[in-house]
Amino acid sequence: MKTSSREALLDKAAILVSEIAVPPILSAIVFCFLSYYFIPSGKHATIIALLTLLFTAIIPALYLVYLLIVGKVQHRHVPEKEKRTSPYLLGAISFSIGFITLEKLNAPTPLNALILASAVNILVITVVNFKWKISGHTIGAAAGVAGLQAVFGWKVWILYFIVLIVAWARVRIKAHTLLEVIGGAFLGFGLTFIQMIYYLNILP
Repeated sequence: MKTSSREALLDKAAILVSEIAVPPILSAIVFCFLSYYFIPSGKHATIIALLTLLFTAIIPALYLVYLLIVGKVQHRHVPEKEKRTSPYLLGAISFSIGFITLEKLNAPTPLNALILASAVNILVITVVNFKWKISGHTIGAAAGVAGLQAVFGWKVWILYFIVLIVAWARVRIKAHTLLEVIGGAFLGFGLTFIQMIYYLNILP
């Protein structure tokens, strides 16, 4: 009985992590942090943060809700890789528009760099997804930490435990294989870190 109770508890924990650590939520936390960290004016920071949330979380989420309502997808995590293309493409477009908008509003360079990197990441994921259901959860988690590392250095190393926990959760609930979550983590980190180093040097 003790073993079954423990397993049930682990299953519940994994489901909770999977629900909380979705890419839009994790990216929203990172983007808002960068907004308030680099903008001295609270009012300006709030405006930038809200616009960032609009383009990187709210619009993609509303599109997913629309797909659920019309029956194009049956689950908010879209487990079928064949049905992920349109949400990914909409996300890439929304992120790109957000980047252009925030650039014109002189948002902090680290924030703009990470939003642009995220847009590129989504396009790459879209292509990979045609052949392989790579984990969007671990890509999102690793990308967020990689973006922060590019800005703040290794002082954020402890955040990599979040990536490990997310990877464990996705495998635990059988949403992905171990290879899919590892591939997502490495792709998310590698793509984001390389782009961040480049963008931080060329963006105003």
